[in-house]
Amino acid sequence: MSSFIIKIIAIISMLFDHTNDVFIGHLSVLNLIGRIAFPLFSFQLVVGYTYTHNIKKYISRMFIFALISQIPYSIFIHIYTGTYFELNIFFTLATSLICMYILSSKNINIYLKLLYISICLIIAYYLKFDYSIFGILYPLFIFVFYPFQEKFGKNRFSLSENTNKNSIIKLLFFIAGTLALSIVKYIKLIPLISTSWFIGLVLFTFIPAIIMIFFNGKKGPSLKYIFYIFYPAHLLLLELIYLLIH
Repeated sequence: MSSFIIKIIAIISMLFDHTNDVFIGHLSVLNLIGRIAFPLFSFQLVVGYTYTHNIKKYISRMFIFALISQIPYSIFIHIYTGTYFELNIFFTLATSLICMYILSSKNINIYLKLLYISICLIIAYYLKFDYSIFGILYPLFIFVFYPFQEKFGKNRFSLSENTNKNSIIKLLFFIAGTLALSIVKYIKLIPLISTSWFIGLVLFTFIPAIIMIFFNGKKGPSLKYIFYIFYPAHLLLLELIYLLIH
């Protein structure tokens, strides 16, 4: 499937998730469906990094939309958490892009790379980025270990090319890695939720990895800014409807 189809799946699942948060409450079937969104957006971030002609402009665009989206996002999270202080997903994605740039740089030694990425992880944690440390590590894992990077059209970086030459091994490692990350993401919730709910969260966070495997390397219809605008726009719309009915 094309990038366009993957993005459509991601925004629909995100819409289900956020609609549920505003009007029903957290932890429902729609929230499970919503777990599909971030991994797919992470995948598209990696694809975007691979194709961009200007990584600095790409990162700047992410931060611009992060600023645009912050007020709608703060209002949104206050509706169901009671707090305003959390930074929206564009901050997470922009920081992930910075980490990809650091990791692929030939002018930075491995120790400095680890230091800089660790600083990014600390920032994401303490400034309460949406998806926190997981939100940085998941795109990085795809960036390094996606087993079919030839589908991107060009390959700027891949540790997996230097290890696991067998494509089946690379595929199994990718599947196992995404599953492990999905488990780690929710493991702290085990004392707070049922076993079946934990399995559901892990499963729906893992499903996107299967979708990624079927990426055909094609872009599809180009609606770049529509996908950027959709995020703050749908939050504003949900908040307006919420205010009208309460």
